[in-house]
Amino acid sequence: MKPLVSAQMMTLADRYTIDSVGIPELVLMEHAALAVVRQLEKRFGRCLASTRGLIVAGHGNNGGDALTCARLLIHGGCQPPVIYQLEGGKVSPSCKHQSKILKNLGISITHQFPNNLQSFDWIIDGFFGTGLSRTVDGLAGKIIRKLGSAELQAWIIAVDIPSGLSANTGVPLGLCVRANETVTFGFIKKGLVTGMAAEHAGSLTLAEIGIPRTIPGLVVDAYLLEQSDVDLPARNPSGNKGQYGHVYVWAGVPEKQGASALVGMAALRSGAGLVSVIGEHLSELRPRLIPELMTEEVGGSFFSDKPAEVAVLGPGMGTQAKQWSVFENALRSPWTLVLDGDALTMLSEQGEKAIALINKRSAQTLLTPHPKEAARLLGCSVQQIQSDRYQAIRKLALTFAPAWIILKGRGTIIANKDSELIVVNEGDSGLSKGGTGDVLAGLVGGIVAQTANSQNIQRALAASVFVHGRASCRLSQKQGTQRASFASEIADEIPAVLSELGQ
Repeated sequence: MKPLVSAQMMTLADRYTIDSVGIPELVLMEHAALAVVRQLEKRFGRCLASTRGLIVAGHGNNGGDALTCARLLIHGGCQPPVIYQLEGGKVSPSCKHQSKILKNLGISITHQFPNNLQSFDWIIDGFFGTGLSRTVDGLAGKIIRKLGSAELQAWIIAVDIPSGLSANTGVPLGLCVRANETVTFGFIKKGLVTGMAAEHAGSLTLAEIGIPRTIPGLVVDAYLLEQSDVDLPARNPSGNKGQYGHVYVWAGVPEKQGASALVGMAALRSGAGLVSVIGEHLSELRPRLIPELMTEEVGGSFFSDKPAEVAVLGPGMGTQAKQWSVFENALRSPWTLVLDGDALTMLSEQGEKAIALINKRSAQTLLTPHPKEAARLLGCSVQQIQSDRYQAIRKLALTFAPAWIILKGRGTIIANKDSELIVVNEGDSGLSKGGTGDVLAGLVGGIVAQTANSQNIQRALAASVFVHGRASCRLSQKQGTQRASFASEIADEIPAVLSELGQ
C-alpha cells in the first residue's frame, strides 16, 4: 500500500531530503519536471514536438517545477511553449532561480495571460501547490475559471496537485483546476484520492523524485490500496461449503425485498459457502431469487436462537418498530453483523441507545454508510462529511467503537477507532445507482464469512470494496458507458474481477 500524507508531512519530507540527506532543492525540481515531461511524452508520443503548449506558473516551488518543464521541453526538441507567470507576489528562491535560467537562455516569460486557449494542445498547471490554504480568488481565480472553459480541448497536466485543491481533504479551495492528469511528487497527498478529488485530479502518477521512503518524524495514518494489496481469503483445494461461512440476509419489507436478492447474489459470488435469505412473508420473494439462495421463514428471536454466523441487515429492511425489534435482538447477539441501509437509519433514529448496544458488542460490527447516512449518524450535514472525509470516518469510528466503518463514496475509506485508514480509490459513476450498495454489503458479508480471524477484517473489507469498484469499471468498459449499469450486472462481473486478481 502507498502511504498518504498531509501537506504538513510533505513539507517535513522535503526539508529532511534537502537539509539532512543533502539533495539540493534544485535537483528535486529537475526530477519533478522530468516526471511531468515524461507523462506528456507518453500522452503525445512523437507528436509532442509539433504540439503547442501553455505553461502556467505561480510564485512558489510549484511554479519553479513548471518553469523547469519549459526548459526541458525546449531542449528536447519541442517548439517553445507559451510561459505565463502570475505577476507580483513573493517568489520563492528556487522559482526565481528557474526564471533566471530561462532568461539566460533567451526563453521569454509573459505576464499577459493568452486569450485564445483553444489553440493549445496541452497545458501544464503549476499555479498553486500543496501549501495552498486560502480561498482562490482574484486574478488567479479568473485564470483558473478560464482553464475550466467548456470549449477548452487541451490536455491539462497538474504539477503535484491541481491548483486550488486542498492537499489534505480533496475539497476545492474556491476555484480549482480540472486536470486530465496529475503527477504528484514524493508521496501521494491525502486530498488526491477521495471526495471531489476525482473531479479535479484525473489520472494519478506518483514520481518519487529522490525523496527517501523513511523519514524521521513522518506520521502516516492513511494508505492507498493497490491491486497488488488485495488479499482474499484462501481456498482449500479439498474444502467444502461448510468451511466458507454461512451468510444470512434479512429480507425485510415485501416492497423492498429485491435488495436482499442482490445482497445474497453478491455474497455467493464472493465465495461464501452458504447464503440464506431470512425473514417473514418470503413466498413472493422466492421466485425472484436465484436457485442457489436458500430461504427460511423466521421471527425476530432468530439471532438469539441460532449459533452465531454472519448476517447482513438493513437493505430493504424497513424501519418500523417491528424491524427495530429484530435489529435490537441482532445487536445483542454474538453474530457478526454487516449494517447497511435501513439498519443505519435505525441506528441514527435510536441515538444513544443504539450506540450503547454497538459499543457493548464483542462480535464484529461492520457499518457501511454513504455520506448521507454518515451525516445522519453524526447529526451533521452531508457537506460537513464531504468537507473532510478523513475526519468524518474518525468521528464515526470513535462514536461506534469498536465497529469497523466503510465510508462509501469515491475514495472509500475503511477504519476503526484503533486502525490506520485504508483508502480504496477504485470504481466509477456506474455505482451511482440504486442497489449497488446492496451488492457491496453482500460482498462484505461473504468475504468476512470466509475470513479466518479478526486480525484480517480490515483486509477483507478493503478487498470487498476493491472488487466492487473494479466490477463496476469492467461493466462500464464492456458496455461503453457508465450510465447504464444495473446492480445485478455489477454482481455478475465479480467472477471476472476475481479471475483478474488470480483469486
